[in-house]
Amino acid sequence: MRGLSAAEAIPRPAGLFGARARSLETSSIFSNLDPLVEGPESSMGAGVLPGATASAMDLIRSRVHTVLRDGSMATAFQPIYDLATGHVAGAEALTRFDSGRDPDVWFAQAATAGLAVDAELAAVEAALSAAVQLPDLLYVSVNASPVTCLSPRFSRLLRKAPVRADRIVLELTEHSPVEDYTSLLNALAPLRSSGMRVAVDDAGAGHSSMLHILRLAPDIIKLDKELITDIDTNHLQKALGRAMVNFACDIGATITAEGIETAAELATVTKLGMTSGQGYFLGHPTLLPDQWAQWHSHPGSTMPMVAVSN
Repeated sequence: MRGLSAAEAIPRPAGLFGARARSLETSSIFSNLDPLVEGPESSMGAGVLPGATASAMDLIRSRVHTVLRDGSMATAFQPIYDLATGHVAGAEALTRFDSGRDPDVWFAQAATAGLAVDAELAAVEAALSAAVQLPDLLYVSVNASPVTCLSPRFSRLLRKAPVRADRIVLELTEHSPVEDYTSLLNALAPLRSSGMRVAVDDAGAGHSSMLHILRLAPDIIKLDKELITDIDTNHLQKALGRAMVNFACDIGATITAEGIETAAELATVTKLGMTSGQGYFLGHPTLLPDQWAQWHSHPGSTMPMVAVSN
């Protein structure tokens, strides 16, 4: 929450769940642990970063376990609008901490300590528990890495979710290569059969996002903010956006534009035929259930009106 009170909306997504935490430097992950970070790479196993001593790793594990044990994760939701109707269609779950700790750093520390799957599962569980307070017609997007999706605990968690499967969208993050798409598809198949939809998150940002799309055949393709920023003035981005809309139509998917921050960007992605959009121009993330309750399909929940030129 970056020090904000519970009565304030969150100004910017952060953390694995909504923050697009790509690659944090070792110095960021080990902030406040500098006296413990020295010497050669630790031999404590996969995911351990160079410069981490056994003492540093023990402290990181202790801090991560404290959060997992205490349940101090909170969930903020950011509205996702249907660009054709102007109404809120869904909400993306973003992890926050009541201590004000930086989610990017915390999730990176969890991964460093070999607890990435545990951290993601805890965040998904918190998000789905909070989602019961969203209006019934909205879907909820939760983020998870392919590695977490392969865990049997993940499928059990989603099968027991307090919201219907057809209201859940799984946003697959793509910050590392997928080594076995067959296993991933097999793990997702029963969840998709139950009604859950799959989205490829940050499309256009990862090193193999198009391969990710071709192998997974997602229901939703979420175009990364880098492809949306200034799309109203950049003809190359506009051409790519148009091509992605046509591609999605051909494979039976929809397009969500992420990171819409201006009226001009909103008008452009709407004109290009993108299905939905989210971003600060449309709505900031918020922790407040009273604000979530306002996202019904009524005039009060409609997105800002913009002129769409021909």
